[in-house]
Amino acid sequence: MCIRKIFFLTTFLFFFLETSPYALDKNISLELHNADLSETVRLIAKSLSISVMISPSVNGVATLHLHDAMPEQVFDLLLASHGLAKWRMGNVWFIAPRDELIKRKLEEQKWQTVRDESSPLLTHFWQIHYAKAEEVASLLQDEHASLLSKRGHARFDARTNILYIQDIGEKMENVSRLIKYLDVPVKQIVVEARLLSVDNDFEREL
Repeated sequence: MCIRKIFFLTTFLFFFLETSPYALDKNISLELHNADLSETVRLIAKSLSISVMISPSVNGVATLHLHDAMPEQVFDLLLASHGLAKWRMGNVWFIAPRDELIKRKLEEQKWQTVRDESSPLLTHFWQIHYAKAEEVASLLQDEHASLLSKRGHARFDARTNILYIQDIGEKMENVSRLIKYLDVPVKQIVVEARLLSVDNDFEREL
């Protein structure tokens, strides 16, 4: 239970401290009338210092009247107002109509499923030193969610505190990183509160 709390707290902190996907920049003022939509997207993306790849199916024109506007908001509103969406791949944003992105993501999910089902299964044992193998196994796979593939399995031996994982290589790398992160000593800080209110007369007697 303790390691599960630490895991979710750490996840929350990473989420809270995560920086914006856009580079922070100054506000912009811009006047455009019937400008090419693709070129307008590239222009706003340049002000955000982000790399974009625009689908050939993106067409149309855009009219902008901006004064001291936040570029990240302009970028998102520009896409939304023309039925476009963005898909981040590494440090590049792919810009395309929403329907096209949905289709591409569905195709990628199908391809990922095929890869997972055809990849060979690997087996690895981890000797857990500081955490409990049972708790680590439950983080990796339980009845509600799993960090493993559909073919993956997480087992443990409570007597030796050994964790046994069988899964494809791609997932095994993620498991290894997670175990390395979780299997560390937990520093416990004990704060002692002492009552130091002493009567002045008694203090003088000492």
